[in-house]
Amino acid sequence: MNKGFIRFGCHNFLNVRPLIDPIMRGEIPHRLNLIMDMPSRLSDMMQKGEIDLGWIPSVEYGRIKDCLIIPGISISSYMSVKSVVLISRVRFEKIGKIALDISSRTSVVMIKILLKKYGVTPELISMPPDFQKMMGVADAALIIGDNALMAEKGGFIVYDLGEEWYKFFGLPFVHALLLVRPSFSLGDQVDVLFKARDMGLSRIDRIIDEESKKLGISSELCRDYFEKRVYYELGEKELEGLLAFYSLANKEGYLERVPELRFYE
Repeated sequence: MNKGFIRFGCHNFLNVRPLIDPIMRGEIPHRLNLIMDMPSRLSDMMQKGEIDLGWIPSVEYGRIKDCLIIPGISISSYMSVKSVVLISRVRFEKIGKIALDISSRTSVVMIKILLKKYGVTPELISMPPDFQKMMGVADAALIIGDNALMAEKGGFIVYDLGEEWYKFFGLPFVHALLLVRPSFSLGDQVDVLFKARDMGLSRIDRIIDEESKKLGISSELCRDYFEKRVYYELGEKELEGLLAFYSLANKEGYLERVPELRFYE
């Protein structure tokens, strides 16, 4: 059993805050060394063995060798999510160029699958998530996370990818999984992760108050996001949605294989 500190990678988006808030405040004894970065970089860190445990974009489970899924927990959405959006000047079928947020990987595959469904083949370019600069060179921008919630969307057409996904497939979408390196023992820290989630959700009013002020968004938007958009389970429906995503990603050539779901025990 590993008795030292566990290198725990987390992105710094709003959706993860209830899962780590009690850990960040020191309200729960733990052996977790939080390492904060954008989702795509966390994927690379897990691939290189630079973190032991992490919130990783779901598509990366199919690319990172031998990682295990912590069962029963995810960052998922059912229909509209609001933090994974395509903001466009024109209707979907008329988009000629899309700027893709470089911090995203799962959402990039998601939009590529949806573009196939719509039968359109726009030019795709990758850029840092600066909405104004993205819209300066493209017809539409794929924005994720807090930037999507904060973006000024007036005058634009907004496609919520969670909603578009549900429209075509009727399933929840798993945005991120909690993954651990193979043969790594978390010991009692698994219980800490679930206790942190439950404690964070029980104190959501405090998080809404703090985070809405920090991000400059309304408390109403923040509450709607936590209460109606994202949730943190990984049950049968979420696993069905996850496997459907992997199957489509494999079919379209974005994953080499449909990965077997292997869980940490």
